[in-house]
Amino acid sequence: MFRLRRAWPVGVIMAIALLAASCGNQTAETSTTTKTNPTTTDSQTTKPVSTTPATSDKPQYGGTISLMYTGSDILGFDEAYNAPWYPITCHLTEDEMLNGDWTQGPAGGYGTNKWTWTLEGVYNWSSKTGSLCDTWQVIAPNHYTFHVRQGVHFSLDTNNEASALVNGRLITADDIVYSYVRLCTVPGSYVYQAHPYFTKNLKMTATDKENIDLVVPDDVDSVYQIAQTLVDWNGTIAKEVIEKWGDMKDWKHAHGSGPYMLTDFVSGSSANLKKNTNYWDTNPIGPGKGDKLPYADAVRIFIISDASTQLSALRTGKIDMYSGVGIDDAKSFKKTNPDLKFFVTPASVMNCHMYMRTDKLDLPYHIKEVRQALTKATDYKTLVSSLYDGQAVYPTFPIKPLIDLRENYLSIEEASPEIQDIYTYDATKAKAMLKEAGYPDGFTANVFVQNNETYVDYLSVIKEMWSKVGVTLNINQLEFAVYNNRYIARDYDELFFTTGSSSGTFRTMITVVGSGGGYNLSYVDDERMVNGIPAMLTAFNSGDDAKVAQIHKQLSAIIYEECWVICSPSQNGTTFWWPWLKNYSGETSVGILNTNLWTKYVWIDSNLKKSMSY
Repeated sequence: MFRLRRAWPVGVIMAIALLAASCGNQTAETSTTTKTNPTTTDSQTTKPVSTTPATSDKPQYGGTISLMYTGSDILGFDEAYNAPWYPITCHLTEDEMLNGDWTQGPAGGYGTNKWTWTLEGVYNWSSKTGSLCDTWQVIAPNHYTFHVRQGVHFSLDTNNEASALVNGRLITADDIVYSYVRLCTVPGSYVYQAHPYFTKNLKMTATDKENIDLVVPDDVDSVYQIAQTLVDWNGTIAKEVIEKWGDMKDWKHAHGSGPYMLTDFVSGSSANLKKNTNYWDTNPIGPGKGDKLPYADAVRIFIISDASTQLSALRTGKIDMYSGVGIDDAKSFKKTNPDLKFFVTPASVMNCHMYMRTDKLDLPYHIKEVRQALTKATDYKTLVSSLYDGQAVYPTFPIKPLIDLRENYLSIEEASPEIQDIYTYDATKAKAMLKEAGYPDGFTANVFVQNNETYVDYLSVIKEMWSKVGVTLNINQLEFAVYNNRYIARDYDELFFTTGSSSGTFRTMITVVGSGGGYNLSYVDDERMVNGIPAMLTAFNSGDDAKVAQIHKQLSAIIYEECWVICSPSQNGTTFWWPWLKNYSGETSVGILNTNLWTKYVWIDSNLKKSMSY
């Protein structure tokens, strides 16, 4: 029986461990009490786990929300030089044009539960609501207009020289346009690198102080990018700060109009934010409807990369919540800290996949039968039962069976008998397939991987499995910086073990082909995918979600059969939180990569926390 640490680490390539819920009719396990809204369509299981004193649902102001970042450090404060999943404080200090609609999630038991908000990338237009822009109009598929919300000011912290320079002035359409056009023109920006055609050809104009006109190229991918990487992607900043300092790489130049202001940062230790008392937003639902947000006086983010210290931080009440907890640690928390509330999200813990150079004719990976043989030589059932106690799912590429994507996922049970056979372990048959493909004695394979213990341990298990069919897997470990650069450039020789793009709504599917940062890591060139993805995006852009799901499943079947990517199982993840964190249901990102933005809607029950001796 194989043994390794089952919790995949965060703070790597896409830093998106905060993923989502369940598949089909399977319900996510939760310890929260659900108040049923008449329009709710997704049920949840209620389990009492706490003996803590009964408290009121009445919102409370004050207190500090304590969170944790599990990477090695917060990597930047300027989205023009860092992909937006790295500078996590920006999602609290800056506002975007649009955001995810809090009322469409659990919202403390008062929402519609259309989304769980446990996925970092829900792109559907129907999921969005106004932020800095309060309304928008579709003139044509590639032509939008946006109206800027009136009366929104940059926050003012007189102890911050960048904030003092801006002096709490009114935000206008010029600020929003400047901020996004800057991302389109700075070479270090993610959107500049990943979507060069889109960023070089869009036209975004402030027609006056209150209105924005947007025209993008009239192709399906560019129209899709409006929803994916424009309206709910980057924050709005002030031009005068960049003119004076050149950038915002120094945390002391952080500013914006968000619910919190960054007041202190110690590299490798913590980030501290205080409440923006002049924040514009109000609570849209529940007993606090109409309340001025945010509720908490402060947010503190501890940077803790050590696994045992992470567990201790939650157990001791140093942090208020912890998401993406693997099955072993989840079992321990439920035993040692029964007062913790929790939300179990099947197949939600971040996992990696084996990508391969299918474009190199001198390597075996361009042969479909070889790729299928490697898949067949991977004993998925044993991986699930031995590594994850049966609490994991496969296939997990291009997407996992997350509840916010459930209509688009093709399960192995739904797949054809031929595909099911490929994913059924049989070393003898796999060896015969390699012989037919011209490799009777197997071959030597070389894989690049980050020098992370969990990754290497997992690959060691795969190495043992593949050795039974004559394939010798050499595991080459890389330092994170080198590994990351190779990922962005698709620069590797044979095999690359890494996370993929955020699942999002069809995000991974569109990255199966093409090029750019995080795109097409297996160098796929297949006419069915090249034609099918635009058809799917056309349906998405028209709002036909049912058609999108149908095409997505058809394309998934092609990917399963071709085996361009050898996926790993994804285990169940659990989000835990203390009962004093009120109005919280396990959310991680309300919208696209809006890490921790949910903090503006929740509050700390200080009396309850004190009564529990924390």
